[in-house]
Amino acid sequence: MSKKWADPLDRLLEADQKAKTVKEYIEASEEQSSQPLSSTYKNNYFASVLEIDPSKIIRWEHKDRPENELGDIESLANTFKSVGQQQPCVVRASKKHKECYELIVGERRWKAAQLAQVNLKAVVQELDDKTAALIQAVENEKRTDLSDYAKGMSYAKKIKDKILTQKDLIEILGISQQQVTRLLSFSRIPKILLDAISDLKLVSARTSEELARLANKNQETLNILIELAPKIRTGKFGANKILKEIERKSANKNNVTSLKIEDDSGRHLFTWRNDNNAIPSIHFPSSIANLLSKNDKDLTKITKEIKELITKKIEETLNNTPRGV
Repeated sequence: MSKKWADPLDRLLEADQKAKTVKEYIEASEEQSSQPLSSTYKNNYFASVLEIDPSKIIRWEHKDRPENELGDIESLANTFKSVGQQQPCVVRASKKHKECYELIVGERRWKAAQLAQVNLKAVVQELDDKTAALIQAVENEKRTDLSDYAKGMSYAKKIKDKILTQKDLIEILGISQQQVTRLLSFSRIPKILLDAISDLKLVSARTSEELARLANKNQETLNILIELAPKIRTGKFGANKILKEIERKSANKNNVTSLKIEDDSGRHLFTWRNDNNAIPSIHFPSSIANLLSKNDKDLTKITKEIKELITKKIEETLNNTPRGV
């Protein structure tokens, strides 16, 4: 009879010390969130909180929060001044900079402490990159103010740098396979489209999955998505609306009923129009028609040139058509 695990992490506890460390963090974090810092915790993860000069703390190179998603730092700094810091950050000793710490969790609190010019309350832990990334990811999944884009790009970078795997996200953090795939799709959106949208904090992982699929389909579809970028940026133009708009625009381009042709100076030369049977025909504007009608020799010459051009095109088409078709 197989053992039933009470928690997605339990399955890995006996063999994986990293999972055990992350589980301890989760339990301590949940307990700490409902108690002041001065309380004694059953779990000793937050038992030793230090006050550290924020200038002695540097951001971990695998930071996960974009600058435009840090929120109101000034308001948080004022809170620090009035009631103090209610939740500690998590740091580790820096291997590159002596007497400094790397910030793993708590970037907003760190910036607020800098602004308020107060020491930062933090827990110092010995963490390797994978454990640090998992703890950071735990915080990601708890936040409601962190966008799918920020999570997805952070996870994708850590997977690319071989710090995490998709299996870690699924088994240790309990994120579904489908959601992991959707979050990672942000990294597959072409840069030209990312630049056009510019701010993706309101774009859902579901929409991102569709954007990545469509943008890599062909150039025409990518161009349409770039046109739609301002609407996509709002977060209100999701996957279904994008699909319908692409279908509409593609249909319009494939069924051109009127195409105006101009020379390099902008002069209208002629117009392609489809008749009721969808057969294309050429129509000259009155100015060109009057010009041609005034000189029979010119009209005869143009007629001959068009005739030769069309005859040549027909011959080329017939020669390139396989027999029996």
